[in-house]
Amino acid sequence: AVGRAVAALAAEATAWPAGERWTVSLKFEPPIAHVRCATLAAARRLVRVCHASGWRETGCNLADVPTVAVRSTGAALDCPLGEVARDGARHVPSAERLDFLAAEA
Repeated sequence: AVGRAVAALAAEATAWPAGERWTVSLKFEPPIAHVRCATLAAARRLVRVCHASGWRETGCNLADVPTVAVRSTGAALDCPLGEVARDGARHVPSAERLDFLAAEA
């Protein structure tokens, strides 16, 4: 899937302004879920359950309605892989290698 996306980007590159280059990166950020709770007590229980389940960076926001932000970790991955140029040149790994990197990340 990632390899096909880079190939499609390279195919469209001929429409870019002269000298245009784009960096191709593999990026991952952990998901965040925001849960609105009916009461502060319910929010506290949800935070305890999340912490016990390994969602270490879960916390509660006490705005109008108690809201719990459920997040596993703040760690993210942002790895430049290469670049695509206007002339269609692809200075990136093969499609198979890109798909492997995405699957392993």
